[in-house]
Amino acid sequence: RAGVRRGGRKRQNHRGMVFGKPKHQGINQLKFERNLQNVAEEKVGRRYANLRVLNSYWVNQDATMKYYEVILVDPNHPKIR
Repeated sequence: RAGVRRGGRKRQNHRGMVFGKPKHQGINQLKFERNLQNVAEEKVGRRYANLRVLNSYWVNQDATMKYYEVILVDPNHPKIR
């Protein structure tokens, strides 16, 4: 089970100062390109490097986190090979 912090992505800028045209001055209302389920799968895949991520599904969420159950497969197991 993997937990991912909910919410949008805030652009990292020193004191929120952006130079340039007003179109590019957004800080807070930016959206992350990948969904949170994909981030959870990647997080688990990095932690368990010897296993492969097969799939995942939503389990629960609260005010700050979303939780996903990630299914992992051992590629070296004789039943799977």
